[in-house]
Amino acid sequence: MSRPSIFLRAMKDQRWMVLGFGLGSALMAALILGIYPSYSEALEDFEIPPAMQAFIGDVDIASASGFITAEFFSWIPILLVVYAIIQGTGALAGEESNGTLDLLLAQPISRGRLFLEKAASIIVGTFAIIVLILPGWLIPYGSVDIDVSLGRLIVATIAMVPLMLAFAALALLAATVVSTRRDAASAMTVLAVVSFFVNTLGQASDVLDVLRPASLFYYFHSDQVVTNGVDVAGAAVLLGTAIVATGLAALMFQRRDIGVASGAWTKQLWDALSGVGGRHEPAASPEDAG
Repeated sequence: MSRPSIFLRAMKDQRWMVLGFGLGSALMAALILGIYPSYSEALEDFEIPPAMQAFIGDVDIASASGFITAEFFSWIPILLVVYAIIQGTGALAGEESNGTLDLLLAQPISRGRLFLEKAASIIVGTFAIIVLILPGWLIPYGSVDIDVSLGRLIVATIAMVPLMLAFAALALLAATVVSTRRDAASAMTVLAVVSFFVNTLGQASDVLDVLRPASLFYYFHSDQVVTNGVDVAGAAVLLGTAIVATGLAALMFQRRDIGVASGAWTKQLWDALSGVGGRHEPAASPEDAG
């Protein structure tokens, strides 16, 4: 099997998903830019319900930046996190569930190479989605009277990359420490939903506010990304999470028994970190012992 084939096959497998998420988000961006001038005056006297205000953050929805934040950056990141979870849990666990992982490893391919090329396909897919979104701002921008610079829209869109990579890496890790892809996807879905609502509701609740730093969405700052640009510290936390989770996932994958339920995943994780355990070799037969 030629060296680039794993990566290229992974990219081919996710091409329609990348196109769907990217072009769908681009269409939403173009639509939001196109309709803002028609709504701008009507929104000046619009009173946002408290529940909606908590969802979109402390923004002035009558302003162009506030409108774009409310209509795009308050929920599109959630949609892109879905992509990250699907690809992260499917990259290795999906192959295992389909029975194709053994076939891949039967080739002269190391586990390390397989893991790296699968992870690389997720990273490239993430950036491909972001690139596909950008024309949604670029194409209609010149024909719309709006007081938000094109550069801010581009930067805000690129700022979604660390959030996507953090969830994708955690999904990779989850898929190596639980029994099935379904269990990993379920765990990651719960994590994403809880993380989102803790961050969202924490803006309106003093009780939950102290928990917001535990949410990955907190570090994206969706309510500020258009007006203030990328929060460098927040992006660093998300990228750090992605790097650590990817490293742990690589260790766990190296020591995972393919086709065997993970069982006590905490023990497996400890074994991976401590360098013990690992793949079990077949027991010697009585003849070999003799």
